[in-house]
Amino acid sequence: MVALLTSSNANTSASASADKASLYDLPITFTTDTGKPVKLEDWKERPLVVTMTFTSCQFACPRMVESLKKLQKVFDEKKRTADFLIISLDPENDTVSALSKYRKEKSLDYKNWTFLRGSEINTRKIAMVLGIRFNKNPESGAISHDNKILLVNGKGEIEKELVGLNINPNDAF
Repeated sequence: MVALLTSSNANTSASASADKASLYDLPITFTTDTGKPVKLEDWKERPLVVTMTFTSCQFACPRMVESLKKLQKVFDEKKRTADFLIISLDPENDTVSALSKYRKEKSLDYKNWTFLRGSEINTRKIAMVLGIRFNKNPESGAISHDNKILLVNGKGEIEKELVGLNINPNDAF
């Protein structure tokens, strides 16, 4: 399943295949920033914009969030809808209250944005399936990670990857 879900190239459309795996089939449970337990299948038949960040990040993650805001603006201008899922890379520290506080402090009150945290194991599983590499230094706790925003169609298939810290939101279309 991993190979099928991560087969698209950066900034290009994934090749069409009847055998694509669906994110919605993953048996992974998350908790939202409001404390609600959810599964990816809860977004079935809805397009998604997905990334992984963490709230204590001081460099890449704030830039990724700014890219998501720009992407949201372009979606709104083009009258396109998508749910944005921001999955924590640091479930140990990104508690429900930490995610909720982050959302409020950063004024990320978009109704279609959901912050998610999973168990340590489920975080590693979803990162692997999404093709987002990350590493947590066991001594310092510092996290290094890929910077990707993934566009997922309503079938749960990754259609496009936007890679880097300075993405052009128009590349999503």
